[in-house]
Amino acid sequence: MNETSSSAALVPSSAIQRRLFVVGCSRSGTTLLQRFLAGHPAVCTFPESGLFLRAFGMRGRRLPWTYFGLTLGKERKALGRLVRAAYVDDPAVAPPVPPRSFRLRTSVAASVATLDRLALASGCRSWVEKTPRHFLHARVIERLVPRARVIHVVRDGRDVVASVCDRARRHPKQFRRQSDPRYAIGEWNRAIDAHIRCMGRPGHVFVFYEDLVADPARELERIAREVGLDFHPGMLEGADPSTFVRTAEEWKESVSGPVREARSKFRELFDAGKRRRIETALDLARYGTLAERHRQRTGYDGVKSYPNVSMSGANDLATSSAVASE
Repeated sequence: MNETSSSAALVPSSAIQRRLFVVGCSRSGTTLLQRFLAGHPAVCTFPESGLFLRAFGMRGRRLPWTYFGLTLGKERKALGRLVRAAYVDDPAVAPPVPPRSFRLRTSVAASVATLDRLALASGCRSWVEKTPRHFLHARVIERLVPRARVIHVVRDGRDVVASVCDRARRHPKQFRRQSDPRYAIGEWNRAIDAHIRCMGRPGHVFVFYEDLVADPARELERIAREVGLDFHPGMLEGADPSTFVRTAEEWKESVSGPVREARSKFRELFDAGKRRRIETALDLARYGTLAERHRQRTGYDGVKSYPNVSMSGANDLATSSAVASE
């Protein structure tokens, strides 16, 4: 956080213009997009909060008491961690965590107001929060957060599975469960299901990772227009991720150099038989439907913008990836 003036925090939260939530399956490019958006001088960003995961559930199933409008207050702990991380250099001026409320809407509103104050104290009237698994509660965010835009980042499932497994093999202590492709397959299929259910709804914006790395300027201009921001050249440079990523490893992967196309890890990590089994398990048909609906909406010709979403058989046509992403 860059504190500009203590008086900025006194500006009412109604001064906030946009609240942006970046969601998507892990390793789909959510951190990359967060960097780009936070490069806008009027946009503040934070470390992952996990607010809606704590409030509504971590695994995609709503916690029973939320249907009655109640909360156990776990989101306050997540918010407290975020505030402490934002003000690690000057904790004395950090805003207090809202008091405990058993009413879910009250607690969510107070949490959002705290994020508003963090942004306003930095001189920004828009903010972006990136918790990838918030895709599980994207429609809840749409309903409960005024002036929210949920930005869905979508990437070819084959490359997601390869990236998740590659990370797990490089860091087995942190990601032991994720070395089995079935973990990434399940996560990606759940994400595609959530994306499909949100496509076409007001307040939801979509970007395909392959498009973002192929033509960042075009995609960032489109996203800015759809979320109500003025495009700024600083978005192409992106923000320093050391201010909002959570671990040294994530920071290293977030500053891996300029965006560039590279060969897919899918062919490198898996033999032909395993590639076929992974493709069969992935819901590539719905992914193709999502890509086609997006193509029609944006008017892209689809020649280079989208990966091959059909089954590749012997995988001679396996898709291209870009640099490692989160």
